[in-house]
Amino acid sequence: MKVYYENDAEKTDFNTYAKINLQPVDKIGLFADVQYRTVGYDFTGFDHDLSEIEQSVTYKFWNPKAGVTFSPTTNHTFYASYAVGNREPTRDDFTESSPTSRPKHETLHNIEVGYRTKGKLGAETSPHSYAAELNFFNMDYRNQLVLTGQINDVGAYTRTNIANSYRRGVELAGAVNITKYVTLQSNVAYSQNKLKNFSDFVDDYDTGEQEIITFAESDISFSPDWVTSSQLQVRPLKGLETAFIFRTVSRQFLDNTSNESRVIPAYQVGDVRIRYRLPLKKTLKEVEFALLANNIFSEKYAASGYTYSYIAGEQKTTENFYYPQATRNYLGQVSLRF
Repeated sequence: MKVYYENDAEKTDFNTYAKINLQPVDKIGLFADVQYRTVGYDFTGFDHDLSEIEQSVTYKFWNPKAGVTFSPTTNHTFYASYAVGNREPTRDDFTESSPTSRPKHETLHNIEVGYRTKGKLGAETSPHSYAAELNFFNMDYRNQLVLTGQINDVGAYTRTNIANSYRRGVELAGAVNITKYVTLQSNVAYSQNKLKNFSDFVDDYDTGEQEIITFAESDISFSPDWVTSSQLQVRPLKGLETAFIFRTVSRQFLDNTSNESRVIPAYQVGDVRIRYRLPLKKTLKEVEFALLANNIFSEKYAASGYTYSYIAGEQKTTENFYYPQATRNYLGQVSLRF
């Protein structure tokens, strides 16, 4: 049997794209675009009896998008759009399944409605300016691929299609030039991320089978409800920029069962960046020096991990594993622009 790195595979990907913008009346704009994409895979995979066979898969996707904008003034814009996106399974989904158990492609229906504004704080010549955007989104998935713990017909833990799932929420982004030398930027996102009719499979070593637990609705793993980011930039001298970046991420689940004992706790991280650009006049146009101090408060946190549950001796055991992130660390960088 071939090892993973000896498994030769060939992928072909062709796409073409068309877009149109119209303004039927003053202040109203219409836009539409479409992508046609064909994806082909030729690879060595398993049959249902674990024998290796040469396989070929081809997908043909239409990915359209259409929307409308309304701008009552140059500083205010309302918009709405609808889009459909399709995505093929990954290499592992193909090589670790048979033609019978191979998952379907994913389809996303995305609706977005939002508002953008920008302007000056004070007189038109004032250095104090602002920009903000509020965006509502509703992402409905068909056949989203997730890990369930189920073993397929070739003995692999593979991703399984979930018929219906969604991500719904709101995003708020803003920036303010407080002075000519100081800028504050901030982003906040809140979302609900759910799977419908999800079945979790747990290995039972006592029976050699798998226990199945079904949830009418559960949280999607690694999908925090809240994510925020703020950045304060200060430019005290020409070419010199300093920035303080602060990020927060709310708790998230390690799997799709919404089990409170299988979570990544919320965390907050602060970084500092110092950057200096030195302009030159010859072949080398610019040299940029940068110093990054990451996680300056030495927050001890994990950003990812995994969990595994099993039954043995009539006892159910759950083990959580985490990937701890570095405490305070530094990175230097030199960039040359020709």
